Formats: sequence, C-alpha cells, structure tokens
Amino acid sequence: MRLLCLLSLAGVVAAAPLTPEKLQLIPGLYPRERRELVRKLAPLMGKEEGVREALVLAGIDEKVSERLASLYPGPLLVERYSHGLVLELPDLTERQRVLFTHLHPSVLAAQWSLSWQRRKLEQDAALKKDEILRRRLLDASSRSIREIEKRYWRVVGYALTVEQRAALHTWLPQAYQRPPNLQAHVFQVPGLTPSQASRIQALITEYASETAADTAEIQRLQANREMDAAQKQRAIEAATDRVADVLRAVVERSHKILTPDQLRHIDALPPLLTPGERNQTANYVKQMGLRPEQMKRLEKLAAEVMAKVKAEQARAREKLGGMQGELGGDSPQAMTMQMMQQNVNATRMLAMEEAAQVAVLEILDKRQVLGWVITPRR
Repeated sequence: MRLLCLLSLAGVVAAAPLTPEKLQLIPGLYPRERRELVRKLAPLMGKEEGVREALVLAGIDEKVSERLASLYPGPLLVERYSHGLVLELPDLTERQRVLFTHLHPSVLAAQWSLSWQRRKLEQDAALKKDEILRRRLLDASSRSIREIEKRYWRVVGYALTVEQRAALHTWLPQAYQRPPNLQAHVFQVPGLTPSQASRIQALITEYASETAADTAEIQRLQANREMDAAQKQRAIEAATDRVADVLRAVVERSHKILTPDQLRHIDALPPLLTPGERNQTANYVKQMGLRPEQMKRLEKLAAEVMAKVKAEQARAREKLGGMQGELGGDSPQAMTMQMMQQNVNATRMLAMEEAAQVAVLEILDKRQVLGWVITPRR
C-alpha cells in the first residue's frame, strides 16, 4: 500500500482507473457539459485502458487527459493532479525548475503524511468515544493540509511570471479556476478604468439579480428531505444549469470589457488566495527564515516597491487635481477617485510580487522556501 502511495506521488503510474471524482477535476466545463461527459464515459468507469484516448476524443485538452489517465484515485486528488503541472511549463528558467523540482515531492509528501494521520484518527476506536476531541483533531489535520497548499500556491505566484501563471491556469483543476472573492480581484487588475469598473459592477448586479431565484430554489431543494431523490436531483440540475447559463453570458460579456492584458492578469491569479492575502506578500516573505545579509537585500527591494507606489500615488493626485472638493457619494468623480486608489493598490501588489520573485529565486535558498511551505504556522 505504501509503495502504491509513493508511486502515485511520484507520478509514475502508467495508467489508473477512471473515476467520477477524477472527471470533476477537468477545467472549463459547465455543469451540463460535465454531466454529459460523465454519461459518455460511463462504460470506462473503473477501467484503465483507453481513458486518455476517450478524453481527447471528447474534446478534453491532451495534457489534462494524460494527467487524469495516470492519476491514481485516493486522497489529495486535487493536490496530486495540480502540483506537477508547474514542472510541465515549457519555458521555466533553470532557477524556477530547481526550486519546483525541490518543492514538488517534498510538499506532497508532507501533505500525504498529514492525510495518513487523519485517516488513522478516523479509525481510532478510543477517539470515537470523544466526538468533540475527535472532530477537533480531524479539523486541525485538514486545516494543516490546506495551509500547506495555500503556501505552495503563494510560492507559485511569486516564482512564476504573469505569463507563466496564465498559461498554467488553462490546466488547473476546476476547483482552482476561480480564487476566493474573484470580484474584488477583478477590481484590482492593472489599469482598470472607471468606465470598465462601472460596467463590471453592472454585470455583477445583473448576475445576482437574474440568479437570485434559482439560487434560493437550489438551497430549498437541498434542504428538502421528503422529496423523491431522483426528482430532487433533476430539479437541482435544472436550476444549476440556469445559473450557469447566466454566468456563461456574464463571462463572455466581461471579456469584451477588459483588455487582453487585464484578462491575462486575472488568469494569472494564484488559486486559493484572497485579495487580502495577496496584499500580505511582504509579511509572508519575512517568515521564510531570513539571514541578516538576506534581509539587507530584501530591504533594498522594499525601497524599490515603495518608490513605485509613491510614483503611482503622485500620478493619481495629479490626475485628480482639485476634484476631491467636488465629490458626491455616487458622482462619476467619486468612482474615478476610487479607481485611482485601486490602481495604486494594484501597483503595490504587482511590485511586491515582482520583489517576491527575486526573493524566492535569487535571495532565499530552496530549503528556506520549502521549510516555510511545510512548517505549520501559529
């Protein structure tokens, strides 16, 4: 069993059985399309041969199909599918490759160890007598796995360029396609204008309005324990499809509002991270066990970040001029001022991430980065 786990972590299993859980990883599918794919591939469930070919024939990206065909079922499915994708980027620099070659097996091994402990806790007969303690220990184990995952993707966000992260986004599993609070992320893309912000906000309001009834219906159906299961499932799927149709239209319209460069920055957002967590880049880097000489180099980078932020603030003040005295709560000037502040913050985040890239690739050694990723934080 342990040998099988190690083989699965190393990604050397030539073929693995197809499962419904693996199909949930496929990115870019709306619910109706995913259900149709599951029905189409039903004859292959539990089988190993012909999976990759069937996925490709169904229109699934070849890289995604290949990873699914070799991904063994079990714990950490999303993590094991995702991490190796970084090493498959075609344009990694030598420093990037060295870092992620070091991180990849060690991070998964740390998560696997925690997952193994969690399964032991679930089976512990003595703990079953104290449900409160058992739940706390299980939650702590799950939280540690999740925190390691978030720190790993922070490093990905620091070490890769915007273009590399946008390319990686194409292959990431469905669960990693939309970072938390995507709306707030969108309002912090570089160069967002007041006109763009107003149109995006109108789309968000329209989506909320048009999906409110179906969202409430889904919640009502999920809470209904008396309804026939098959009928309930069909009703949930119908409501979910209506919500998805609205979302698809909103996404298509948003692509006509944002520029290609802004859309690339959205695709480059690291999974799992909130806008607030992106704003904490400097604090995270400081936690990586810096030596005095490393701190001096980072202080120089911090000064460069502040210079960029101050320059953007000066441009904003110059453009706003004396507008502040004329601002009303809902005036166009107020929106302009708000977007200027967002642009200053976007400049700050990008500058911090550029500095963090220098830090993890040129200043810190790979052992320091790995230690930060896998060491529990208080």
